[in-house]
Amino acid sequence: MEFKTVSRSVESVMKDVQKGKISLNLDIQRPTGAYNNFGKSMIIDSLLRGYPIGIIYITVKEDENGKKVKYLADGNQRIGNLKEFIIKQDGVKNFKLSGALGKVTIDGKKYEIGGKKYDALDDEVKSALDDASLTICEISDYTREELNDFYTRINSGISLNPTQKLLPIMSVDLLNDIQELTDNPFFEKVLTKRQLITSTDVSTILEVLMLMEFSPECPFDSLRNTDKIKYITNANENINEENVIAIAEALDKLNEHYTKRVKVTKTLLSLMIFGVCKVQKEQRDLAKYFEWLDNFLATYKEDEEFMQFCKQGTTNSANVHGRLERFNQAIQEM
Repeated sequence: MEFKTVSRSVESVMKDVQKGKISLNLDIQRPTGAYNNFGKSMIIDSLLRGYPIGIIYITVKEDENGKKVKYLADGNQRIGNLKEFIIKQDGVKNFKLSGALGKVTIDGKKYEIGGKKYDALDDEVKSALDDASLTICEISDYTREELNDFYTRINSGISLNPTQKLLPIMSVDLLNDIQELTDNPFFEKVLTKRQLITSTDVSTILEVLMLMEFSPECPFDSLRNTDKIKYITNANENINEENVIAIAEALDKLNEHYTKRVKVTKTLLSLMIFGVCKVQKEQRDLAKYFEWLDNFLATYKEDEEFMQFCKQGTTNSANVHGRLERFNQAIQEM
């Protein structure tokens, strides 16, 4: 099994893909389409910012006629997304870049790319993308067993979960605020080690921040990742520090109240914290809230009306607002 690494421009690779010189149909590769629009857009954004997007592995083998045949062994999603963005194909619509993308700087000038298709990009941006460098590793002189073994090895890691994929798009200030809040010992009482490893604490804080800004005027009304991206885009420029302070105080109160580990489903955790923030903001009786909360956590599974908001699609708007309304009603009665 031999390896040869070369650097090629996006434009040259796309030409080979368009001419069929590089195939995306190797049988061990998953088909393209695994990324959502934001994930696809980040490939383009990364290349325009000069960030490496990882090595693209291509197998090279001669067919019975002595002609070299190339297949993508790893990189189908990245190359497939570039193809779907740049190359016009019959019956396939080229996608628009996510509106959440920020401006990119090329030769000292900033350009808008969010919400645009390839043809709508400024000429300077298209040129920069076409010239962007891809690291290609060509694999030759291999057996199928060796290729299968190699493919298994490079795909043996654990993929980032949806929350962890959001971290790189957060500003330093937003990320620092969230990490300081997740340092509160309360999270060790309500989350398992596995949940802490998978950033459930980060997801919870992000959701509390969003719940505190829910209104008809805000651009998000659910806790889906698409709405989390909208929140992050706004908060990167102007995070509400009063809400950050309120959450810090709420976590301290919760940590004082729960002296031992307590079992809480992550679906309710952000609402618990939000409830303390709301009670303190409205100067209501915190002791009564905790009395209600303890009883609620012990009995909510028997409440069919509430449980309808905790089943499939817990992050969609209707279910989030259904759960939120129950907490708001209880707080209003205190």
